[in-house]
Amino acid sequence: MCAAQAVSDEHAPPRCIFPAAKDLPAGIDLRRNLITVPACGDHNMATAKDDEYLMVLLVTHFEDNQVGYNQFATKAVRALKRSPAFVETTFKNASHVLLDGQPTIAFQVDDARFERELDKIVRAVHFHATRRKLLGRITLFPTAFRKMDAELDREIQSVGSLARTFLAEAPRHGENPDAFFYQLSAANAGHGGLMRLVFYGGFEVYSTWPATAVAT
Repeated sequence: MCAAQAVSDEHAPPRCIFPAAKDLPAGIDLRRNLITVPACGDHNMATAKDDEYLMVLLVTHFEDNQVGYNQFATKAVRALKRSPAFVETTFKNASHVLLDGQPTIAFQVDDARFERELDKIVRAVHFHATRRKLLGRITLFPTAFRKMDAELDREIQSVGSLARTFLAEAPRHGENPDAFFYQLSAANAGHGGLMRLVFYGGFEVYSTWPATAVAT
């Protein structure tokens, strides 16, 4: 995305999203053929802590599959144990709540940090899929989060429902769909683009952009 020379390959999503072999039953590999894109040294290495923050957010979602639960119990727990400060910044303003009668916690997400990570992933995945850059503004709809603003929350959920229906027949891409897959309706003929990202089977994020955002 920048003008610097690419010196490495960056994973999209970050590699830490995909469970390592040591955290999986023998013979299972969820790091097969991961998506990578060219990256300069600064932009590849500068976001390691944000990548880890994103991973922890994704694996705490109550609708995740068993892969997500296992990733929380292994990699996420190790990351949190290493740094009390990371626990404090991740689970900001945590409070005890009941979900379907079961005790759990809710906490405040750092929206700006989360959106920077997802913005990067959407642009990288789009480039991987189309070999064209997304240079303009994109809009994110993370339906896994609930907003305090009820009207905004309804809008995000509505967009997610419509987008899910629109992409119902679109191919699912990704060699390790239990950890991550995406669906894409690329911008063309004056129409904007739409992407669905699904992490751990239940954490969904939708992204839209105008046709003018795609480099020609």
